[in-house]
Amino acid sequence: MRNVSLPLRDPMPGRWLSSLAYLDRAPELWKCARRVRDWWPTTRAYPQLGETKYPFDFRTHSGLEIELRDFSEVATAWVVFCRDEYVVPPKAKTIVDLGANYGAFTLLAAAQAPRARIVSL
Repeated sequence: MRNVSLPLRDPMPGRWLSSLAYLDRAPELWKCARRVRDWWPTTRAYPQLGETKYPFDFRTHSGLEIELRDFSEVATAWVVFCRDEYVVPPKAKTIVDLGANYGAFTLLAAAQAPRARIVSL
């Protein structure tokens, strides 16, 4: 009987290698860890490291809760809550969210400008 060792194969080598490109996003990872309660599933799902079971609950430390149903919803939550691409002035009186998708920005706006009138389509 011959001892044969087979090389270990990563079922997703391209994804693991491409995830190294996310290292320059360390500030976003830090923000996610500070803002999201169970930050690890989101941090893992965004660069698609391994398999993500959907849906999963996305909860911020400030009390917002969203059920993320697929990768596009993870990407939206990441951009809104971890990347700071949206700025909401706390004294805003009216906020319009056109193309609100599942409402991640609307929830952020409501939390950051609680007295604003928000129109979400």
